[in-house]
Amino acid sequence: MRDRKAALARDSFTPLGTEPGVLPPDAHPDDQVARALLDARGLATAFLRLGREARSQLAWRCEGVGSALQAALTRYFKEIS
Repeated sequence: MRDRKAALARDSFTPLGTEPGVLPPDAHPDDQVARALLDARGLATAFLRLGREARSQLAWRCEGVGSALQAALTRYFKEIS
């Protein structure tokens, strides 16, 4: 079941560029920043959720990454947090 869910998640992902984490160069830098911020917020949320659901050896790490991402976004982009 878990493998099936992972496969479905991978198959439904549509990358923006040809490389993961690289946005299309023809996009305006402001648009790239906005997209990166949305992606970072999504990652922070995912890590915080995993902090509640993952096994204990991973949960505390996920919680730490999610909290750190959220804190950085709030610190540097307070107006959109």
